[in-house]
Amino acid sequence: MLKILPHHVYLIAEGLVGNLSRHYDSFHEEMWNGVVSRLRSEPEAEVRIVSGLDDICGACPYNRDAPNHNPELSRNYCRDGELERRNERRYARFFRIRRFLDGRPIRAKDLLRMIERRYPKDEWV
Repeated sequence: MLKILPHHVYLIAEGLVGNLSRHYDSFHEEMWNGVVSRLRSEPEAEVRIVSGLDDICGACPYNRDAPNHNPELSRNYCRDGELERRNERRYARFFRIRRFLDGRPIRAKDLLRMIERRYPKDEWV
């Protein structure tokens, strides 16, 4: 089962419409190649929307505990998800996934369908 934070759902959506390049780095490449390809290739996979650390946080350069932490991001840091945690409910509301936050899992294809409501599929790359 994949664990994904709501703000990472936003980054996934940005990548689907080709906007990921504005903040593209090795972290986003790993997220795209790993998590997004799994969402697309395993439509029945279960995804848990979480408010704490997820499967993407370990590679995030903003996470002080991650192996590829970038000290140049000193003002924008995250430890145990604290940087974005206050925004998770806002992102969850935007994508209409709040009812799944720290609750029952959602299938990958249903999550992609919810992203499509905000980011139309005809704009996906």
